[in-house]
Amino acid sequence: MIGKLSAFLKPGSQMRRAYMVLIFVFATPFRDMLSVGAALVVAAELWVLLSYSVLRRNEALTTQGPYTLVRNPVYAGAVTACVGFFFLAGAGLASERHLSVYPFLIRLREGLYLNPVVLAVSVPFLVAFVTHYMRRIREEEAKLLKHFGDAYSAYLERVPTRLLPYLPNLRKRDWFMFEASVELAARNRVFSRVVKYGIWLVLFCGKGAHLWNADRSELLAFWTDKDFPLFFGLLVLMVILHVLARRLQSGVEPLRNAQTPPLVEMSVGEDPPSERVTP
Repeated sequence: MIGKLSAFLKPGSQMRRAYMVLIFVFATPFRDMLSVGAALVVAAELWVLLSYSVLRRNEALTTQGPYTLVRNPVYAGAVTACVGFFFLAGAGLASERHLSVYPFLIRLREGLYLNPVVLAVSVPFLVAFVTHYMRRIREEEAKLLKHFGDAYSAYLERVPTRLLPYLPNLRKRDWFMFEASVELAARNRVFSRVVKYGIWLVLFCGKGAHLWNADRSELLAFWTDKDFPLFFGLLVLMVILHVLARRLQSGVEPLRNAQTPPLVEMSVGEDPPSERVTP
């Protein structure tokens, strides 16, 4: 049942964007949760950036860098980022301050409320999101094992975890002593993805700061907030960076396509649905 739900939701495409829009519109952020959520999103996207800067998709078996600690660091980063945005949205909780904007909140105790919309949207999506990736990981592992044989079998023994870091491998130098490549990152189209999540991060933090700092009579008039110019400027900057990142990536796309061997088809979506191979 969960597998069918995850296939229907198609995490990583239109449904993921719909999820982000919904939890942003109905977000009831707390100050402490804003910090936790922002830290998770930033750490996750830096992790994804490092992973794609060493990943030679369709060319070679990548075992260094983040791949020393976990078999699928890109997928692990994607899940962590979604959890981070869940915290940025308040993790399904709200305060009395949010009640004037969202009258549907459910009172739990004095000063603490439940946000049923964020919970109703987030819980099914996150379950489907993880289920979707676990199914895809099993499919990719079968393809990689068939193509790389004993080399991949040995890698599976060295790194037994799929989404969680294998802590004993922290003693190895390969996870932090590696050569990152800007060209590989661009070929994997990671720059536009990271900046895109940066745009969402600015939006969530801007909304959170406004809801906590504004007078109750001005909660909906976000443009009157004293920090509005700052967040608007950051938003414009991130949009410009996103455009530049896409241009950078389009410049290396012919090189990437020309060098792609016929093992599997290369993914060229905005958020590559497969980490090492495409189905």
